[in-house]
Amino acid sequence: MTTAPMQSQRPAPEQSLEYDLALPPIVRFGVGRVAEIGEVVGLLGQRAWLVGGRRSLLDSPARPDLEASLAVAGIEHRVI
Repeated sequence: MTTAPMQSQRPAPEQSLEYDLALPPIVRFGVGRVAEIGEVVGLLGQRAWLVGGRRSLLDSPARPDLEASLAVAGIEHRVI
């Protein structure tokens, strides 16, 4: 049996996705600290992606507080 060689799944250079990822040097722990996320994100910019598992973020009881904090800080956000 002969198998075809694997082909690269990389996009062509003209199609490559380029981005920068900035992580804040701030890590906050504790009950209710999710309400401070807008303040932290505001140190880095005005837009955020909220990335979670297939359903974990969508179903999280913390999501309303998270999104409210971002809204109060004027952070445009999207759940992906």
